[in-house]
Amino acid sequence: MGGYVYMNGVIAPEDEARVSVFDRGFNYGDGLFETMKARGAEVLFLKEHLNRLKEGAGAIGIPLKTLKGLDADIRRGALHELLRKNGIGNALSYIKIIVTGGDAPAPGALARPTTVIVCRPIDEKNVLRRQKRGVKAVVVKDLRPAIPWVKSLNYLPNILARAEAERKGAYEAIFTGADSSLLEGASTNLFLVEGGRVKTPPARRRGAVGGVLPGIMRGKVMELALREGIRVIESPLYVEDLAKAEEAFLTNSIFDIVPLLSVDSRPVGCGKAGPVTRVLQERLKIFTESGA
Repeated sequence: MGGYVYMNGVIAPEDEARVSVFDRGFNYGDGLFETMKARGAEVLFLKEHLNRLKEGAGAIGIPLKTLKGLDADIRRGALHELLRKNGIGNALSYIKIIVTGGDAPAPGALARPTTVIVCRPIDEKNVLRRQKRGVKAVVVKDLRPAIPWVKSLNYLPNILARAEAERKGAYEAIFTGADSSLLEGASTNLFLVEGGRVKTPPARRRGAVGGVLPGIMRGKVMELALREGIRVIESPLYVEDLAKAEEAFLTNSIFDIVPLLSVDSRPVGCGKAGPVTRVLQERLKIFTESGA
């Protein structure tokens, strides 16, 4: 496409970017990523994404000291420069930061990690259409992320789950646990609304086992719900809870809040966006546009 990428401290034409065949990300999926949204030069929730990136690096054994260069470049404006060189302007775009273990001989070895940042325009009409109309999902079994609380490059379960959803005419796939609990979508977090309360599967707590990815947008939506006086409950959810839900929605950093209309061809609630979903969509829009 003739664009530019950031790689290991340098912004260069994308067709000049190269990754070693010995890179641990390429060989083993030993790495992680963060995807965030930008409007023009404003990157939404950048601090939160970088904090999660560092937590994930620590979890998979990438020494934080090796990421100081990336951190410094971002503080000096590398993201803004990358957006500028790609001619994004005031359009909506996504930014993806990728960090791998580099070509270290063993996991956790103190080698220079591979750091890559890419950006691309977002089809804003598609985002608005999904936010307004909602999406369908399916439940997938025998597939789940190996380390769900880390945005790992081991993304094959997510890819296969989304492929299954597409084959069934749905947008998203929802993972289930060994106990048949509902977990999260292949690229989203799940919320149900019952009795005016918002329910979502619990995220992993420090030192605990299990739990879903603590999505950045998930956390922001929970904060906004509490501001609106809407009770938020983190608790295990099951397929039978879908039949009791009055409405449901999905969240991620690109689509924000998207109404979930049906799961496995069965409507959730009345099969359309509910009032709680719409209120939270509006409050989130105000929040991101005002920065308050």
